[in-house]
Amino acid sequence: MSDADYLGLGSRLASGPSRLLVETGFHTESRQATYLHGGLGLADLAHVLALRDAGALPEPAGARLLAALVNLIEHRPDELAYDPADGDAYNSREHMLRVRVGTDAGWLSLGRTRREAGRVAFYLAARTALLQLHDAVAEFVEVALLRAVGNLETWWADLTYWQPAQVSTFGHYLLSFAHEAARHLDRIEAAWKRCGLVPVAAGGVAGTTVPVSRQAYLRRLGLHGAATTSRDAMWSVDGLLDVVFVADQTAITASRMAEDFMIFTSAPFGYVRLDDAHCRASVYLPQKRNPYALSVVRGGASVVAGRASGLVTSVRTASAQSDNWIYNYGEALETVELAGRMAALMGEVLAKADFDTARMADLAQDGFTDAADLAERLVAEGHLDYRSAHSLIATLTTAAEQRGDTRLSAADYATLAGQTGAAVPPADPRSLVLARAHDGGAAPSQVRASAARLRRQLTRRRAWREQVGAAADTAARLLVDEAVTASAARDLAADRPLRH
Repeated sequence: MSDADYLGLGSRLASGPSRLLVETGFHTESRQATYLHGGLGLADLAHVLALRDAGALPEPAGARLLAALVNLIEHRPDELAYDPADGDAYNSREHMLRVRVGTDAGWLSLGRTRREAGRVAFYLAARTALLQLHDAVAEFVEVALLRAVGNLETWWADLTYWQPAQVSTFGHYLLSFAHEAARHLDRIEAAWKRCGLVPVAAGGVAGTTVPVSRQAYLRRLGLHGAATTSRDAMWSVDGLLDVVFVADQTAITASRMAEDFMIFTSAPFGYVRLDDAHCRASVYLPQKRNPYALSVVRGGASVVAGRASGLVTSVRTASAQSDNWIYNYGEALETVELAGRMAALMGEVLAKADFDTARMADLAQDGFTDAADLAERLVAEGHLDYRSAHSLIATLTTAAEQRGDTRLSAADYATLAGQTGAAVPPADPRSLVLARAHDGGAAPSQVRASAARLRRQLTRRRAWREQVGAAADTAARLLVDEAVTASAARDLAADRPLRH
């Protein structure tokens, strides 16, 4: 780029950008073309067509500009000359257009700022990224559902504080993650809808005198965002936060399962064995099968959380400030992409992992995991209040623990009968779990019913995703087709170079 091509030079600016400014600010913004290129192309086409509808653009100039824009959108960003020396991605595009169609490129800024184009491009890119995240989360839910239903009668000791708590089923445990992840699908849908609130016909910030049709603009982009004010659509940051928060929550769910599995794969537990494809051998210790995939998920979730925190900090400025956006276009979209990879990887780990169901069942009652159930039985059959029953069993448990036992003995049960008059025989894991047949309980019938309800929800969520994804693809195709038809000279600029 020559100094003569730098925007504002010779009018408002007496010199071009410093090397350090190019290498920091402009480089950051130009790099975001990787994510924004497609959205910028669609936003530019919709804007030129809106100007054309309004009679604000000479027909020959509009035709040449549309032809050049269609040519740009048909190329990947790495095939084009996005150069930090030109400024941000928007300015780089203008420079590329000036190389191809001369001063006709100048019509692109009529009634629109660079940030309007950037916001529209970001929200379009965010919608695409959110649908990809939806795919990863839906697949995680699918896998968790399948593994949960397959372990309806895998008895085990559920844990709190990593201490044995109650006899349950591993299916009940796995289904809890499926439900949590499924709620993220609702959050993704809400964030996707919020991304429909884009600034079009916003002008500088208060609007423009160019009579472009906002509704026609939105229709061409396949958007249906409600009208608030141009200032709100331009400068509000809640949409940006919605995007990164749903990514953060997704990564947290994947990480929480990874944290659990890190314990369950350890020798003291031995409940879970990861597939070889998710392990890494030790360089020094021959016997090791390190659960590397779990470390990747945990570390990735930490990065997502850090980026989300950084975004929250960066948007805490006065309104109408560019600090919120210089770094955040790429940061937000990279955060969504990383969260999706974490969910996909953890889903794959879960799908291929082996569970030692026999070991889980053997240890299910170790650690006095039937104690709470036993106390409730004493209340029902011995007519004790729960606190008294709790104290009685806690005392017996302490004595058994001091003997080195992990379960109450037959003598302990005889002591209970003598003190309470209630003959309460020991219960096996199956009978303990089957007794919990209330809604949400661990009884196989309840887990199966809960899984069936979740399956229906997942089917609806996937249908929504397919519908809106297809609609977005159709809108983009129709917009490009309209631009091609309106240009009437698609190849006017095709024989001129795309690069500097």
